[in-house]
Amino acid sequence: SSGGWLDQAVPKRIGAGARVASGRPHSFRAACTDGRDQMIVVGLVSATFLGAANLGLDQYVKRNPSSRLARDINDGCNQRLYHYAVPIFSMGLGLTICLADLLSQVLMSSRRDWWFGVQRQWTASWAIGLAAGHYAQEIVAKEYTGIVLLLHHVAAVVSAFCLQAASSWSGLLMSWSGMYEAGSLLLCLGYTGVVSRHVGHWAATISSVLGMGFGVHGLIVKWPWCELNAASWFCVIMLLALGVGRIQDGVENLREIQKVQTQSKGRQVCCPTAQGLQHTKSKRS
Repeated sequence: SSGGWLDQAVPKRIGAGARVASGRPHSFRAACTDGRDQMIVVGLVSATFLGAANLGLDQYVKRNPSSRLARDINDGCNQRLYHYAVPIFSMGLGLTICLADLLSQVLMSSRRDWWFGVQRQWTASWAIGLAAGHYAQEIVAKEYTGIVLLLHHVAAVVSAFCLQAASSWSGLLMSWSGMYEAGSLLLCLGYTGVVSRHVGHWAATISSVLGMGFGVHGLIVKWPWCELNAASWFCVIMLLALGVGRIQDGVENLREIQKVQTQSKGRQVCCPTAQGLQHTKSKRS
């Protein structure tokens, strides 16, 4: 047929995911190409805009070192307040697009198994493109802050392309990634002082547990996972590994916050006693 072997073979493999949002059979190859092109365009535009914003903020802080934006926020990565402006904007916009994609899937009754199927909505491609563009410009526009953060950004860009090429589980993988991003957004707000750091680290930890719950549930109910291609597997493995690291980091930071709070309370208890002793000595003298 005119659709070629790929259009015939792939839908049989991915089952319900072969139907697009309209519920009608569609060319799988054409859908992949359209979504990929949209993702690349959005990624390039967002990388250019966000990178320019990062560089502009950097130049502003260099000219105004006393600005509030230049304040060191003590996040362990030598980042200043202005470094969080672009990530907060990008994650907020990306989560808004993800929510729009989720609502569109829920409201369209003709959609079949979008959770374990293949998403070809423009909102999904735009959200993936925004994520790829954001992390790509973070590599180029910001100063080197360590190998761990660099590897995280590179893996995020690769994962975005793999998510677009996934043969199935698109809804699950999008929701899983979105859950992580929601926790990261609250974590950034915690570092900048919008919410407490305690809340930020708890949000990052809980969102990681919930996101990994999505993945583990999928691995259990979809055994033996024959519908997953290499791109899907890369996303699953990276999200699981990232989730473990996020939980470990969150627990360590929460323990450190608890330790600081305990020490602070101890000093508050000891100070009145010390002041009383100082007053007694002054009276005796």
